[in-house]
Amino acid sequence: MFRKAILVLSVAALFTSEPLTVSADKEETDPFPETSAAAVCLYEAESGTVVCSDNGDTSRSMGHMAKLMTALICAEACESGDISMSDTVTVSANANSKQGAQIWLDAGEKISVEELMKSIIIGNANDACCALAEYLSGSEEAHVEKMNARAGKLGMENTHFADILGESAETVSTAKDIALLSAGLSHRRELDEMFSTRMDTVRGGRAELVSTNRLILSYKGTRGTKACGGEKSGECIAVCADRNGMTMCAVLLGEPDADSKLRDAKALLDSGFDGFRLFSPEVDKQYLKAVTVTGGCADRVKVKAEPSAPALIKAGTAGEIEMTAKLSDSLTAPVKRGQTVGILTYTLAGEPVMTVKIAAVSDVDKMNTRFAFKRTLCNLLDIAR
Repeated sequence: MFRKAILVLSVAALFTSEPLTVSADKEETDPFPETSAAAVCLYEAESGTVVCSDNGDTSRSMGHMAKLMTALICAEACESGDISMSDTVTVSANANSKQGAQIWLDAGEKISVEELMKSIIIGNANDACCALAEYLSGSEEAHVEKMNARAGKLGMENTHFADILGESAETVSTAKDIALLSAGLSHRRELDEMFSTRMDTVRGGRAELVSTNRLILSYKGTRGTKACGGEKSGECIAVCADRNGMTMCAVLLGEPDADSKLRDAKALLDSGFDGFRLFSPEVDKQYLKAVTVTGGCADRVKVKAEPSAPALIKAGTAGEIEMTAKLSDSLTAPVKRGQTVGILTYTLAGEPVMTVKIAAVSDVDKMNTRFAFKRTLCNLLDIAR
């Protein structure tokens, strides 16, 4: 299947959380490789950019990829303090009954949250996923609701979880949605060790875990995620890697075999790292000078450039980016902290790349009679001296 590159540089995406799409014009040389996957998405996590997509919004079975959502929910629960990795979970009869990939948990067995997470991330274990889901949410059904709610907040618009394991025909997602989920996990640096581990053991060495994502060992900068396969989903992989300050998340669904998914994932990541760079401008000090305020309790207000996500651009084009500034010469009180006093717009070949907002650092109240009298008195005393 050949990459269907889409030339979209959405202005709206510069001002919202919606992923920006940047890819090659088909009239130019297409930098994206041919793959055997039914659906593909390459996503850059630092800028929130869909780099390329082929059937990326087509819903299909996600298989074991569904378990990534439980991993994310668990990591967030640990961060909030609701649970900890050292917590002890008592395995239910329901978790014990799960078939397929498993670590052979016994009903009533005690196991830590950390070992359950390892078993999901590295070993795709169904019984471990069920035990952890029940601990997080009380039941499988309640956890499915939590998974769907979290998917909605991530912007996974074409994803629906009907079960926790990805076995139901009604549990579907898209390559782009799984890329968004993978990007969310890529920001959980505390999980890096688990995601980049090829082999481990749990249950006191009685259960061995082996990741099927062989890119962990062979691809520079790989931070893992998940590789899996199933009758309905086909061979699938979601892999994140870091290079040049970028985090590329490659998702390929419905590959014909394990070798092709690894080969295609590597080629897709290479195309992203070779063809693109992050752009994050340093704002010149001339645009950060204090702005005059009229009718206020202060004559001037300091300003700053508001933080903004970097933009993803084609490699070698940074020198072609142009900047235009629209700045206020003065402001009328009252001025509110965070109030926009200027906009810097960066464009490449006439297309918007990013904007940087210049904002007031503090409030400036409107001058009242008492303050005006006090200022006049101070001025008269200065003259008298």
